Amino acid sequence: MKLTIGRDENTQRLKIAIEGGQTRLFGAQGSVPMSVSRQHCVLQTEDGVNYTLTNLKLQNITSVNGLVVQNKQVTDKDIITLGSQNYQLDWQCIKSLMPAVADIRPLKQIWEDYDRKSKKLVRKDKQFNQLRYSTGGLMALSGVLGVLLGRQNAIAIIPAALVFVCSLIFFIIGWKNISKGEKLKEQTHREFNHNYICPHCGRGLKRCGSYEELVRDYDACPRCRAKFIK
Repeated sequence: MKLTIGRDENTQRLKIAIEGGQTRLFGAQGSVPMSVSRQHCVLQTEDGVNYTLTNLKLQNITSVNGLVVQNKQVTDKDIITLGSQNYQLDWQCIKSLMPAVADIRPLKQIWEDYDRKSKKLVRKDKQFNQLRYSTGGLMALSGVLGVLLGRQNAIAIIPAALVFVCSLIFFIIGWKNISKGEKLKEQTHREFNHNYICPHCGRGLKRCGSYEELVRDYDACPRCRAKFIK
């Protein structure tokens, strides 16, 4: 975004022209001294945080923190004055023209943590299912042994009893794991939904997909239209 800053010739107010867009006037009539040129300097920014200040004419006086400059990188922490009478540029005027921005880079870590936790919970579910399938196989084997060796054969009773005990243990462990797993899933989803939001408007971005999809497919928040800093 490029802003051309100067003095309005008719009203002697601060004039800021947006490249390819509107022109805005700020301050009271006659508030800008004549030492400020009608096109005094330019501020350019890509992210609304870091700016490049360029003095447009050699006879113009543009200062940053008391030092005269021709071209300098600045932020809203710097004091910019124009002209020999040191007219101070109000950063609030600049920011009022800036489109809203949202730095989504911290969301990368939030997504990676959520993805890692989700995959871990899926692995635990698979491991428990494998244990249950193993129990079913042992029960089938016990039934086959019972048929081959005879139901009254003591040798056939032992594996059947072991399978029953293992099945009971797996059932208890599984019941606890399922209950605990559901709570962990709920907590993981809740934390993700709370943190994976647009930094500008605070609305959820889970419908935008993974962080990679968010960066690839979206240049701005689909809700508030704040431009993403990637």
